[in-house]
Amino acid sequence: PPGLSRSTLARAGGPGFKDEGKVNRRPFTVMLERPLIPVFLAVAGGVLAGHHLHAHLRPAAPFLWLLPAVFAVPAVCTRSRRALWLLCGIFSAGLLLDLSLHRPSTLAGLAHLRGMHLVEATVCEPVTEHGRYRRSTILVHTVLVEGTPVRAEEYAALRIYGPSPPLAPGDGVRLHVRLSPFRNFNNPGGYDYAGAMALKGLACNAYTVSGRPVEKTGNGRLPPGPALIEKIRRPVRDLYAGKLAAGEPRSLLRALVLGERQELSRELRGAFTRTGLGHVLAVSGLHIGLVGWMSFTLASRLLALSYRLSVAVVAARWAALLSIFPVVMYTCLAGFQISSRRAMIMACTYLIAVFIGRRKDLWSTLAAAGLIIVVLDPHSLFTISFQLSFTAVAGIIWLAPPLIKGAAPVIDAFPAGPARAAASYIVGLAALSLVVTMFLAPLLAHYFSRLSLITLPANMTVVPLLGTLVVPLGLLSAFACPISPSVAGLLAVAAETAANAMIALVKFWSSFRYTEIHVPTPNAWEVLLLYALLCSAVLSARSRRARAALLVSVMVFVLDAGYWIHRVRFHRDLRVTFLNVSHGSAALMEIPGGRKMLVDGGGFPGGTFDPGEMVVAPFLLSRKIMSVHHLVLSHPHADHMEGLRFIAQHFAPREFWHNGMSSALPSFEALMETLHERGTPIRAPPELPEAVSMNGVKIEILHPTARPEAPVAPAVSSAVNNASLVMRVCFEGTCILFTGDIERDTEASLAARKPHLLRSHILLVPHHGSHSSSTPGFLDAVAPVACIVSARSREHSTVESRLESLGVPVFRTSEHGAVEVRVDRKGFRIKVRSRS
Repeated sequence: PPGLSRSTLARAGGPGFKDEGKVNRRPFTVMLERPLIPVFLAVAGGVLAGHHLHAHLRPAAPFLWLLPAVFAVPAVCTRSRRALWLLCGIFSAGLLLDLSLHRPSTLAGLAHLRGMHLVEATVCEPVTEHGRYRRSTILVHTVLVEGTPVRAEEYAALRIYGPSPPLAPGDGVRLHVRLSPFRNFNNPGGYDYAGAMALKGLACNAYTVSGRPVEKTGNGRLPPGPALIEKIRRPVRDLYAGKLAAGEPRSLLRALVLGERQELSRELRGAFTRTGLGHVLAVSGLHIGLVGWMSFTLASRLLALSYRLSVAVVAARWAALLSIFPVVMYTCLAGFQISSRRAMIMACTYLIAVFIGRRKDLWSTLAAAGLIIVVLDPHSLFTISFQLSFTAVAGIIWLAPPLIKGAAPVIDAFPAGPARAAASYIVGLAALSLVVTMFLAPLLAHYFSRLSLITLPANMTVVPLLGTLVVPLGLLSAFACPISPSVAGLLAVAAETAANAMIALVKFWSSFRYTEIHVPTPNAWEVLLLYALLCSAVLSARSRRARAALLVSVMVFVLDAGYWIHRVRFHRDLRVTFLNVSHGSAALMEIPGGRKMLVDGGGFPGGTFDPGEMVVAPFLLSRKIMSVHHLVLSHPHADHMEGLRFIAQHFAPREFWHNGMSSALPSFEALMETLHERGTPIRAPPELPEAVSMNGVKIEILHPTARPEAPVAPAVSSAVNNASLVMRVCFEGTCILFTGDIERDTEASLAARKPHLLRSHILLVPHHGSHSSSTPGFLDAVAPVACIVSARSREHSTVESRLESLGVPVFRTSEHGAVEVRVDRKGFRIKVRSRS
C-alpha cells in the first residue's frame, strides 16, 4: 500500500521483519525515530521515582517545581544533547506529577484515631452479601467530629453489620461508623492490600456500629460523571434482576457487561483462575478490544455498501472513528472502572492512529496510550492490570507477526475459502495466546505464585465464545433496554444461555486434576532477569550481542538459583518466623538441613478468608519453599487451623501432629479429609514421642503427654485451650517455647510438674495475650529473654503490665509484622519487618 515501506513493517512487526537498508541501526537511534517511546519512559521513570521518594522529597517540593524549567533552558539554548536535556525535564515533570497525588487524607487521619463518627454519605456500589456482613463503597461527604461537621468528599469501603434498609447506588445515607485504616499483614511475600486500596481511591474502612440504625436520606450526591454512569447502568441491572434467575450465568453477565463482580461465587472465580481465564472476569483490554473490533468490522461493511461513500472516503479510517463511540459507551456501561478506562484509552488511541493513517506504527501507538494513561492517572503504573495489559500488548506487537508469518505455509496448504479462513483464525488465535502466555508468565508468577497448565486450550475455546455470543448478546440487551424492554429481555435470556455454555466449558477445563501449579515467587529483580532471559533468547538467533546477553543472563540465573537452593536446603542455622495472620497464630520453623515445620495456620472464625492461601502460602513461596515436612496443630480452634487445609493440599506434608482432639467444625473435617486422601501420617499423644531430634534441633512435647480425656473438642472453649500442644524447641543452647492457647490451669500444672523444662529464651505468649493466661508463676518458670505476641491487637492490659515487669522486649505481630528468630552457635537474633 502507498506509504507503507519495509522499514515501517520492521518497526511494527518485531524480529521477523528486517529493514534491508538499515539492518544494523542502534536501538537508541530507532527509539529517537519514535519520540513518544522515550517520552513515555521518561514520564514513567519520573512517576516511579516520585512514588518511592515522595517522603524524602516532600520538604523540597516548592523548589522541585523549578526543575522542568531548569532542564528546558539548555534544551532550547543548546544544540548538543538537546534530546537528553529535554528527557530530563520530562522526567522531572513525571516526578512532580506523582508528588501532587500524595496529599493528606481527612478520612485516613480520622481512621488512625479509631473513633466512632456520624457520617453523611452516598452509596456508590450495589450492596452485596458476605456472610456476617454486607459490603459496598460510599462517598463520605461530612464527618461529625466532636460535634463539628468536617467536609471529606472521599471514598471508603463500607461494611454493614446488622439490619439496614435496602440500599442502591445513588442513595444518600446517614450512619454511625467506626473508621479503620487499611493494614497489611506485613509478612515477606505478602500482598500490599493497603496500597491496592489506595490505588482504588479508597481512604479507609467504615464499619457500622451495632445497635445504631442506617438511615436513608433520599437521593445522594454523586459527582456528575458517576451519576450519569449510574443512570445508564441502573435499567440494565434491573433488567437482569427481573428477567434472569439468580445464579452463575446472571452473575457472569453482570461482570462482563456492567463490570459488577460482586455476585460471582468463590467457586466460579476459582474455576476461571485455575484455567488461566481470570482476566475474562474483569472488563479490560480483551472486552474493550472485542467491542472495538466488532464495531470496526460492522462500520466498515456498512460504509462499503455505498459505492459513493467508498469512493469519497477511506472506509477503514472512518470506520475507526465511528468505532470510538461504542467503545466509550461500553466503558461507561461497565462503570468506567480503572481497568476498563485504561483499555478504552488504549483502544481509542489505536483507532485514532488508524484514522490519521498511522496504524502500522504500533510501538508509538502503545507509547501514546501509555503516556495518556500515566498523565491522567500516574499511579496506574503500579496496578497489576496496567502491567499485565501493556506487557501482553508489547509481546503481541513484537512476536505475533513473525509467528503468524512463519505459519503462513500451513495456512496456504488449505484450499481458499472457509477452510483457509478458519485455519487463519485458529493460527492467529494460537499465536496470540502463546505469546501472551509466554510474556505474562513472569509477572503472573510474581503476583499470584501460580501458573495455569491449560491456559492455551482454555483461552482458544472460551474466548471465541465470549467474543461471538456472550459479550455481543449482553451488550445488545443493554443497548436495547431503553428502546424496547421486551426485545432487551429476549436478548438477555439468549445471553444467559450463552453464558451458561461458557461456564460449562470453563468448568470442564478446570475439572482436570492438574490445571495449575504453584511456583516459587520471583522478586522484582528476578522478574527482570526472567524477561532478560526471554528477550535475549528470542533475539539470539540473529544477534551476537543478544547471544552474549543470553549467556550473562543464564549465568546470573544459575547463581540466583544456587543461592536459593542453599538457603532453603543447606542452611546451618535454625530460623523461626512468627507470621502476622491477624486473628490467630502461625509460625514456620526452618530446621538445619532443609526440614520445614509449620506450627498452626491462623484463621478467622466464621469468615471466608483463607489465611493458608492468602498469607502462609505467599510467604512460603516467596522463600522458594515448595513443601512442608511437618504440619502441627496445637488445638482445633478456627484461629489456629483454618489455614492448614490449603497447606496440606499444596505443600505435600509428610506428617501431621496434633493434640489428639477432634472437632465438629467443617474446617477440621476438611483438613483431616485432605490428610487422609494424601496418605499423610497423623500423630498425636501418646504415639507422638515426648522428644524428637532433627539435625541438632531438639523438639520436646511438654503437654499433653497422653490422649486428652475428651477425644472430641467440647463446647467449652477453655477445655480445648488447656489441651493445646505445648512444645519447646532447642538448638545450640537457645530454646523457644510454643504454648498454643493454654490458660492458667495448664500453666500452673506445667510450672509445678516441669519447671526445668519450661525455661526458655523466647516465649510465644499463651492465648495471644489473653487475661486468662500468662500467670506470674508461669512467667517466672519460663524466665524469657524475649516475648512474642501473635494477635490482631495488643494483649490484655493486665498481661501487658506483667510482660513489662519482666523487663524484656515484647514483639507483636500486629505492630511489627512477621517476627523472625535466627539461632546459631553465637546465640539468637530477632528481626522484624517494621517498627511500630
